[in-house]
Amino acid sequence: MELSVVLPTYNRPDSLSRCLASLATQSAEPSLWEVVVVNDGGVDVGEAVRANDPGVPVAIVNQENTGPAGARNRGVEHAKGRLVAFIDDDCLAEPEWIERMMAAAAPGELIGGKVTNLLSTKVCSEASQTLIDHLYESFEGTDYMFFTSNNMCMHSDDFRRIGGFDTSFRTSAGEDREFCVRAAHAGIRLRHVPDVRIGHAHDLGPVSFLRMHFKYGRAAS
Repeated sequence: MELSVVLPTYNRPDSLSRCLASLATQSAEPSLWEVVVVNDGGVDVGEAVRANDPGVPVAIVNQENTGPAGARNRGVEHAKGRLVAFIDDDCLAEPEWIERMMAAAAPGELIGGKVTNLLSTKVCSEASQTLIDHLYESFEGTDYMFFTSNNMCMHSDDFRRIGGFDTSFRTSAGEDREFCVRAAHAGIRLRHVPDVRIGHAHDLGPVSFLRMHFKYGRAAS
């Protein structure tokens, strides 16, 4: 198996369905990849998976709620792929996402793709993605480089060597930046690959916007 898509989810079956439907459009050869859906203590996801079969092996892993960091780690435990790619349940993968991931990933690297905001009428959602895009551009090639965990990929051996995501992060935002800092300290090269693209439907308001970026800042320290 070449690549495992690790997809954590929690109480968002409709979003999960849309994400799985986007994976069903992938151009990559179906025999080369799989999906590991980690249900992080939420409602049953069996119907969402059955109704949106991407045409590749799909494993459903059920666990008590630990947060996205723990859910991703659990997904990698069950992954069979030489590579592990991460996406979130509120994201839509473009058709070439997996194919381009597989072409770009190399040992000793963590690659991060391009994320676009799907909620263009939501001011805080648009501002958040614009800020992250600016940070990607500004930090590229520096010790501050990081990727959001909804669009990243690396060799599974490298992921395990680093020790996975820090499970002390019980909510989203921050756990991915801390992971990237630790990966860089371990000698992993962080490389931005803009043609590896997904869309993100993250409905943010002023309070959630500030809370999320505060956690990103704290994780970098």
